[in-house]
Amino acid sequence: MTPIDHNSEGFYYKVSWKRHDIENDSWQSRTITDWKQNHLTIENQPIFKPYRIKVEAHNRRGAAHTAAGEVIGWSSEAKPLRSPENFRIVELRDHKSALMAWDPVTADSVRGHFQGYKIQTYAVGEDIKLMREVKIPPNVSRSLVQIFKPNSRNIARIFVYNSMYMSDPSNEVVVNTPEGVPGPVSSFEGISMGSNAIYLYWSPPDEPNGKITGYRIFYESVDGTELGPKQERFPQIDDPKITGVKLGNLLPGRKYRVTIHAVTKVGMGEPFFIELETKGEDAAAQPDRPVFDIDHVRANDGTDHVKITWYPNSSKIPGNNFYVQYRLKGLFNSTFSIQIK
Repeated sequence: MTPIDHNSEGFYYKVSWKRHDIENDSWQSRTITDWKQNHLTIENQPIFKPYRIKVEAHNRRGAAHTAAGEVIGWSSEAKPLRSPENFRIVELRDHKSALMAWDPVTADSVRGHFQGYKIQTYAVGEDIKLMREVKIPPNVSRSLVQIFKPNSRNIARIFVYNSMYMSDPSNEVVVNTPEGVPGPVSSFEGISMGSNAIYLYWSPPDEPNGKITGYRIFYESVDGTELGPKQERFPQIDDPKITGVKLGNLLPGRKYRVTIHAVTKVGMGEPFFIELETKGEDAAAQPDRPVFDIDHVRANDGTDHVKITWYPNSSKIPGNNFYVQYRLKGLFNSTFSIQIK
């Protein structure tokens, strides 16, 4: 309180407290003469007990006319005495989920405001910094946990916690999850290759949820807000290392919605779609040179091969058909050509 409100000399605060959980406990008090002080610490109190607390303003003429209100406060919290026991898996639900159960702790063992339980889990071989956590209310002793890593050996443990501290961890439980369907690819883009084709390229999913076996691509024409019949690109992509293909036999000057799904043995994953337009028929022009790499490859039978990898020139005119020409060194009149479709 500022001096203008003291109304006389000899101003002081009287801070009083007594245990709320002990019947007929007597009040204790302490006097604070510094009017600027606004807190008081009472040392050596038992852990987490309730107290009735009030603060009165006094001067030399006596206490304030308005009675001080009481509040309920608590002494400090401490680390819980017990960890949840008998932590266990009740039922494995799917590639990310399992029903977990444990024996509840008593409220007094928490030694603080009982906030609930925390279940932490990480996959074997995974950086411990990537540990995932879910919070559980204090009034339950089983929960469907949906944060496990698919196709992995997951380690799970549970804690009880109050407002300030967590208990020691419980026994560890192993949760072996099966494969699931993948998440979406992490990126997906396309380049118009003339009037009737689009070159598509993508990056694998950040969450494969198993072993990627390939990709499936679907496309449909877009006319305003209407979509045409959905068609699938064939052949299906059965090599997970392939991250770029040509989508052909399209109509000129048309907008298309193209959707890609990564695939595991469980099935197709989440979709990722983009919309692109083919060029008009009058947009024909001489294509620019593609970017390509040449690698020497030796087969298991000892024969030598050449692997040629190319990428359409996305910054200029990519073209829509590709040819590989080759000849023996020094034989200028013997050139061979292969069309790549």
